[in-house]
Amino acid sequence: MKVNKLSFFVLAVLCCIAVSSCSQQDYDIQIPERVYGDMNLLNKNLTKDLNSSSNLSFEYQISDANEYIKYNVYVENNQLHSKLSYKQNDAKWVDISEIDFNFKKVNYKNGMNDIVEKHAETLKKKLDIAIINRVGNILEGLPEILYKKLGRNEYNNELTLSIFYHLAAFNTSIRAYEDKSKDCQCGVNNSYLSGESPFFCAEDVMVSADEAYDLIKERSIIKKIGGV
Repeated sequence: MKVNKLSFFVLAVLCCIAVSSCSQQDYDIQIPERVYGDMNLLNKNLTKDLNSSSNLSFEYQISDANEYIKYNVYVENNQLHSKLSYKQNDAKWVDISEIDFNFKKVNYKNGMNDIVEKHAETLKKKLDIAIINRVGNILEGLPEILYKKLGRNEYNNELTLSIFYHLAAFNTSIRAYEDKSKDCQCGVNNSYLSGESPFFCAEDVMVSADEAYDLIKERSIIKKIGGV
């Protein structure tokens, strides 16, 4: 099956399979539960070349639940700043995840795994595992929604793809909770370094294009049968 990597990746990444242990052997493969909701774009200026006017922000409300995610990413002084906030019901917004890095630094991608690892440790220290699991589960579904909302060109932008750093940090933190003997590492996948895909940890196994296509087709059939 011939698939354009950049256009198909958005679908394949939704089938990203998180391993239940740091070990590369005998892991339990699970596909994350889908979380549906409505996205409202608040601000958007996805310039091809990042500059001080580049920004993206949106709110996401979970269907059938009074839960909300807010994401804001912008550029200032060659730094890409991204912040994820969360709230339930009518409570105040709580900033739960912030990642900053200098995208002008030579070979900055080589150091992103260290940034994600350190941030995962911060999440583990300050958040309850139930919140980490819940937010991580919600983040799994956002790439597909962003792709549908923005289209291929605006989706394939460093601001949009920055959501993957947060997803990777939450997944790394979850693995650290599950393996109490040591903290999990976040190895960089070569496809990220070569510019073929957004960021994800090497510990998070990704299905092939053919497997992703079959899985998406199967889910579509199930939805039709169930009348969803």
